[in-house]
Amino acid sequence: VRPRMNLARAYQEAGRTDEALEEYRNTLILATLPNVSEMNRRLAKQLAATNAGQIYIRRGQLQEAEELLVFAWNQEPGFPGLAANLAVVYILQKKYQLAGEVLDVGLSHAHHYPWFTELGKVHLLRGQSHEFSGNCELANNEYRIAAETDADIAANPSHCLIPVED
Repeated sequence: VRPRMNLARAYQEAGRTDEALEEYRNTLILATLPNVSEMNRRLAKQLAATNAGQIYIRRGQLQEAEELLVFAWNQEPGFPGLAANLAVVYILQKKYQLAGEVLDVGLSHAHHYPWFTELGKVHLLRGQSHEFSGNCELANNEYRIAAETDADIAANPSHCLIPVED
């Protein structure tokens, strides 16, 4: 499972996305074999779906991304990487409430994944879901947390304006 996952990631990073998707599919198939440890099975499902979802999103294939990510989410709910990519799909589809709900679950499970280092991006997406839903107060709070969590994220990249007191 791990060599296939690594090969898929290498293909993805090289821009060979068709080959990457094929290897992610192989990873998901191999993860169902009985001799694969539970840890490797879960990790393979989470990462293969997360990374393949990124490819579909970048290609603009939102339906394919949603189907794959929802399938994986139903099997492995709570993984922040799946939450982030599924939220991107929902935001692009203007399903802001669903995006926020998925991100809430992903953030509530983050402590189970101490190796996941992109929580700042999850908070950023949560801020976007609040912003697009019209709640600037919650959006700005999430943007602040995102900036504190990840130095590469701007403190307030939104259209929401923080009121200045006189």
